[in-house]
Amino acid sequence: MEEQELELTDEIMKSFQQARIDQDHKTVINSIDFSDDGTYIITADEVSVHLFDTRTAKKLKTLHNLVDKIAMVRFTHNSTAILCATKKDHKILYWSIHENELIRVYEGHKDAIICLQLNPAKDLFLTSSKDQTLMLWDLALEETKPIGKMNLKTKNASAIGNFDPCGLVFAVVYVESVIKEVTTNAVKLYDISNFKDGNFASFKVECPEVRYLKFSDNGKYILMSTVENAVILLDAYEGIILHKLTDHVNENSLSLEASFTPDSKYILSGSEDGRIVIWDVKSGALVSSLSAHILPSAVVRFSPDSALFVSGCKNLIFWLPSKTD
Repeated sequence: MEEQELELTDEIMKSFQQARIDQDHKTVINSIDFSDDGTYIITADEVSVHLFDTRTAKKLKTLHNLVDKIAMVRFTHNSTAILCATKKDHKILYWSIHENELIRVYEGHKDAIICLQLNPAKDLFLTSSKDQTLMLWDLALEETKPIGKMNLKTKNASAIGNFDPCGLVFAVVYVESVIKEVTTNAVKLYDISNFKDGNFASFKVECPEVRYLKFSDNGKYILMSTVENAVILLDAYEGIILHKLTDHVNENSLSLEASFTPDSKYILSGSEDGRIVIWDVKSGALVSSLSAHILPSAVVRFSPDSALFVSGCKNLIFWLPSKTD
């Protein structure tokens, strides 16, 4: 399977076709991540982690965690090591997939981990949990205690967070109030170097509860996937809603993870009916709706360096464009 490097256009986005399907996952895929250089893909279901070569779409390795179920997985900056959140014990495993050995185990959360994100420029990562805490950790330290902790128990809210593309800022979003069926979310921005001094910017956004947050690679936008059939695109500087995208289906409050293409021109999201939905960032217009999975397509990720994306339900689908100009 040959990856293609090219400038993305509407015609190219409409032409994506299924190039390969992997059917070896035992349960529904809960997370997908590309290595920094785009060479590898890591996926996870509850019982196993799978490593793929993006050039061939072939599986290189399957690893099992025999102690606890897997909640989600992310690459570190070293493509031979991953971070893996567990379901029962709410731990984060720093796991060498080359040696199949645990390097460290991070403990601190008391309930289900709902967010795990790596800083794009540093060996920092953040986690958040239903225990209403958000924690910052440093992979470079042998110490396994968090270097920072945000407690939202007084807000009675669970937070979702992520880093900006330069790794200098992180954003946090949580439900601030629900009044007469109108949900208001607080979006707060923190400087990594002095986050303990509090946020430097704060926005209020009326939209359903947010399950996933992502900055665009150009740093101009914040994308928020919600518990309803609404994906929200924010201006990252002003915090205003640019688009509310609703062409997908999410009637059962699933955690559908939307993402950007690396040129920040398009947004992709899965759908409860298994489709992959693609929107134009500037106009918010629907570009394409691709028939894909039988089950809900919860996770969609675009390669950081080529015209390839992958999507997952219980099966993992590799997508390539049929048009290249």
